[in-house]
Amino acid sequence: MNQRIFITGGASGLGRALARQYAARGWRVCIGDINQEAGEVFARTLSTDTAKTAFVSCDVTSFQDQPGQFAEIHQRSPDTADPGADQ
Repeated sequence: MNQRIFITGGASGLGRALARQYAARGWRVCIGDINQEAGEVFARTLSTDTAKTAFVSCDVTSFQDQPGQFAEIHQRSPDTADPGADQ
């Protein structure tokens, strides 16, 4: 499946529930959260052969940090690493 989603606040609460639902459907899920430890643990828990999950440290209240966060997400994209991937 080529579907991707970036979920902020994905280490807990509603964001965590959404991440779990998308991963269960085979989406590639990127979790962003200020709680790095919880986010990394949860991303590893969700990663399977059908659902690839990554974590990016993310503070959406910091406008200055957002360009770097999105650059990291883009860098992790399979399409960036291999232009022929997922086609």
